Amino acid sequence: MNNSIRMWVHNQNRTNLLGVIIAAPLEDGHIGIGWSKCNKKDVFSKEKAVLIAESRIQHGSNAALPYFYEDLVLRFAERAQRYYKDKSVLICNQY
Repeated sequence: MNNSIRMWVHNQNRTNLLGVIIAAPLEDGHIGIGWSKCNKKDVFSKEKAVLIAESRIQHGSNAALPYFYEDLVLRFAERAQRYYKDKSVLICNQY
């Protein structure tokens, strides 16, 4: 996605990547926020994480936001609001 911003999510010790949160402009002028989180059983892949987060921005998602991500996504939404100025920010599974 062009003109997107990202935040990589690490574990609490900041030793391993867990996922990514992405904000990107939507066709209707709003800003969508998508996320991905690696399952503990899987090996983390940056490419796959980005694809999942971008898919959630474009198509929405029925997946519940992980508890650990709630505060991160809210802070990232504030960052996206400042970055994209006056556009409304939509979190992926809320629209």
